[in-house]
Amino acid sequence: MSDDANNPKPSSGYALQFWSGRGYAIIDPSGRVVSGHYYDRSNLEDRLAELNAALNGKMKRGPRLCMCCRSEFQSQGVHNRMCPRCRHFSDGGAMSIPALSSGQVRRAARQ
Repeated sequence: MSDDANNPKPSSGYALQFWSGRGYAIIDPSGRVVSGHYYDRSNLEDRLAELNAALNGKMKRGPRLCMCCRSEFQSQGVHNRMCPRCRHFSDGGAMSIPALSSGQVRRAARQ
């Protein structure tokens, strides 16, 4: 464990870090201390889990670029990669494919 409080390593989420003489503290993804210092690590583990859960939820929702037209839209989560306009057009096209199913084409080819 590092005693280098001035240059913490960047991470993708909140983390526990130990400083000798001060104890454990929670640091945010940018490396800033966001909690008090405690010698008992278990005091911070529940709070760390809450902070990381909130961060994960926040990162999955928010502004994204549409994968079709590249315009920015408010995404509802990782499953939502297309803006409402492009989703509307792609859903209409996808719904027309079953109506012209390959079964009809095969029947026509057999005759």
